[in-house]
Amino acid sequence: MNIVYLETYFVTVSSILGTGFLGLPLLLDKSGLYPFLVTFLTASVVQILEVFFTVEILQKSYALQVKHLKEKLNANIDETLEDDSNNAGQAILSRQDVIRPLDLHLLGEMLLFYGFKYVFDGLIIIDLSCYLIVYALAGSESFGELLGIKYLYIIPVFIWCLAFIIIFAVSYMGALISTFTFLKGVLFSLTVIVTLFVTSGGQENASNNFNYIQDSLLLSMITTSGSIFVMPFLFAKIENDSSQIKKYRLSVVMAVITCAILNIIWCWVVFGIVPQHCSPIIERNQSSHEPVVCNSLERSRENGEISTVPLIRIIRHEHPSFLWIATVVEIFIIISITVSFMTYGTALHHIICGIVESKFLSCSSLESKRSKNIAKICTSSFISFIFFAIIFVIAMLNPKAFLDVMEKFTSLILYLSLILICFMVLSSRYKDKKNVEIPLPLPKVLVPSVYLVIIYCCYGIGYGIYLAVMPYLHPNNI
Repeated sequence: MNIVYLETYFVTVSSILGTGFLGLPLLLDKSGLYPFLVTFLTASVVQILEVFFTVEILQKSYALQVKHLKEKLNANIDETLEDDSNNAGQAILSRQDVIRPLDLHLLGEMLLFYGFKYVFDGLIIIDLSCYLIVYALAGSESFGELLGIKYLYIIPVFIWCLAFIIIFAVSYMGALISTFTFLKGVLFSLTVIVTLFVTSGGQENASNNFNYIQDSLLLSMITTSGSIFVMPFLFAKIENDSSQIKKYRLSVVMAVITCAILNIIWCWVVFGIVPQHCSPIIERNQSSHEPVVCNSLERSRENGEISTVPLIRIIRHEHPSFLWIATVVEIFIIISITVSFMTYGTALHHIICGIVESKFLSCSSLESKRSKNIAKICTSSFISFIFFAIIFVIAMLNPKAFLDVMEKFTSLILYLSLILICFMVLSSRYKDKKNVEIPLPLPKVLVPSVYLVIIYCCYGIGYGIYLAVMPYLHPNNI
């Protein structure tokens, strides 16, 4: 059973770890490290609260299914007892499959009212698709840097190879992701150690400006999020027992804390090496008219590069004897992005399977259970292929949109999704759902924090909208 908690830990780490390595250090060009720490640690606390909320609604959704099943079985037993007691037993057996494995679609279907459940489905699918677009762009760029190939040619191979693995080997994804996440952690440790070894360890002119503290607000929330996408199918691996659920919750929380620490270390390393603003790097073999490269966090942010690009550039120019470190960094980023793509791709395929399952439950046209299962697999696989095709087309059409997609559009969708999760927690505590007992309820001291998280998310949405419309309101300041 301990393997389940290890898998939960590693899969959750892989769902969170990735975007921070790619984009967070680039947002320190104006604010510096200390203002970033304030916003990032706040976002990490919010994410830990979201883990507690999600565990609460996962338990409530399962308990509600059990409650509805018992009510139906009791009704059937009352109807059949008058005729034949054997029929009652058959009724019980025929309805045991009504309890469905939990997925994000089912959570919304059971705990959200009116059209909000459809909004939640749409937000989750769009959010996962945006993450996959970001990882497709960043992963192809990383492979291109390592292999010396233009990354536009790598995007099709990267997306479609992983898409086939996700769809046709979904049952093996947990073990595969856990293995690669462990390898990613080892490479990260090696990357940090050797990078610090060959550098001075800090910028001479590094500055901190709290006037730009909000620069990292949106991306900090994106970087710490991701666990909610994988928690439902990981929750299905444990029993409905308070002890197991507590260990499961602890595994997810420890994964969030681990990722927060690793992201802070990474930002500290990059910030200590790459200048915030323009720092000319001149080639060792200076030809007469070669342009001088301006290498900085600011330049990389403007050009839509990932954070490892300026880091590797400095190592290559200032420490040519340590070029192997640049290769280690590139391999680490490639593995990190690939694992993250597989994790989010699995989550996308999982929610699509949940939607298809929900539709097929109400379909009685298929006679046999086997034919219905085949139809469900084919339908969900086909829909997943359509979404991966859309991701592929967008990645090919707009390969430089890395930070824009990740910081502005994705963050708004994520904030809305988290607000709906808070609504699920609130709705699960009212009316017919209030008296449903669960093994590990949300601690009473954390109940008021639901409203604080909603306020936090509303502020993030407002700030994101402000960033989106500001270029049009003040075009001369851009």
